[in-house]
Amino acid sequence: MGSQRSRLFFGEGFQAPLRAVSRAECERNSTPTLWPRNGRPRVGRSRRQASRHPCPIEPGAVASARPSKSSVHKPLWLVPLLLLSLVFLSSCQPQAESRDHQTPILSRIQSNAELVVGTAGNMPPMNMRGPDGELQGFDIDIARLMAESMGVKLRIETMPFAELLPALQAETVDVVISNMTITPQRNLQVAFVGPYLESGKCVLTKQPSIAEAEEIADLDVPGVRFTALAGSTSEEFVRALLPQVTLTLTESLEQAVAMVEQRRADALLTDYPICASTLQNSATGDFISAASLLTYEPIGIALSARDPLLINWTENFLQRMEHTGVLETLRARWLNHQQE
Repeated sequence: MGSQRSRLFFGEGFQAPLRAVSRAECERNSTPTLWPRNGRPRVGRSRRQASRHPCPIEPGAVASARPSKSSVHKPLWLVPLLLLSLVFLSSCQPQAESRDHQTPILSRIQSNAELVVGTAGNMPPMNMRGPDGELQGFDIDIARLMAESMGVKLRIETMPFAELLPALQAETVDVVISNMTITPQRNLQVAFVGPYLESGKCVLTKQPSIAEAEEIADLDVPGVRFTALAGSTSEEFVRALLPQVTLTLTESLEQAVAMVEQRRADALLTDYPICASTLQNSATGDFISAASLLTYEPIGIALSARDPLLINWTENFLQRMEHTGVLETLRARWLNHQQE
């Protein structure tokens, strides 16, 4: 199966790894969403209420024994020999993976036969854990296809969203795929390829008065409690445009949604996919969402800027994904995207 999927990047046609979703099936199985038919954020404000609905290192046994009397005093000529033996033995130890910062990252990925992807793992429907505890979502499918196209295995490292770019810069991960908006500030630190999705901001609340606000000024009121994901563009948005509200930051979107659910916050500012997923999966069905055109959120893959070949490879990978219809299939599967 992996060799078939790798044809996506290397040619000879493409056998889709995911079952394509027909328009009829998509319309039949999905609830109304926040995406228009052309995949762009809809002009104006929308309101919607959901229904229920490695060679791994063998831990080698290191022999040890108490020094005998005969071993306490060694002839001096043995010292260089012992040192040489130690150097030789240490050089023979298997390495779990090479994370030096001199080898090109793509070469390291190929040498280790492993692609390490960083993601938050708690941003449904982009990345989250399913009922079986396994990671799934739009971002996870892209990561799997990326690894298969390289002919390597995939290892996913989950961490708080705010720690993803530091991990990328430290090269503890090779790439970041985690519903991350391409911004000028982030692009000064790392490279981005994409976007593979264009989104925008929305407000998730249980209070009609907040959902029905006509202007941002109507929300910028002392006493109104907002929550947002730490390190996200949503945090930047609230700090810049809603300076009078009380802002509480969370490490995960699950925590933020729970705050609104338990009425410890009046509203959550996040991205369209998060709002739609929450509306669909809400147990109570009393969440309300208001869409905003005040932001443009191009979602991309973050990479280290020091490996131009990896950046070029990823650009070509995403282009092929787009032109073969695979990205559209993923959008339909995870975002209930209505195709023309």
